[in-house]
Amino acid sequence: MGNLDGNKVFKWTEDDYAVSKTMQAFFVNFIKTGNPNGKGLPAWDAVQSSQGTSKVMHIHVKSEQHDERHPGRYEVMDEFAMRARQ
Repeated sequence: MGNLDGNKVFKWTEDDYAVSKTMQAFFVNFIKTGNPNGKGLPAWDAVQSSQGTSKVMHIHVKSEQHDERHPGRYEVMDEFAMRARQ
């Protein structure tokens, strides 16, 4: 994210730079406002616990949201996190 030129191992493409720029924009918006959305970016909906199926953002050359296909993995991670806090 923004430091591709520092890694000379890979031959970065214009697509790589575009994906890096998109991710940077999402992060900057989220840090500034608590919301990743912004001008020129695809909409990234907030997760609502009442929604049922959540959306996830696939950050790529053409970034877009998709329905989460494996929500159980997050429930497992939440359970581990809760146990670690006890």
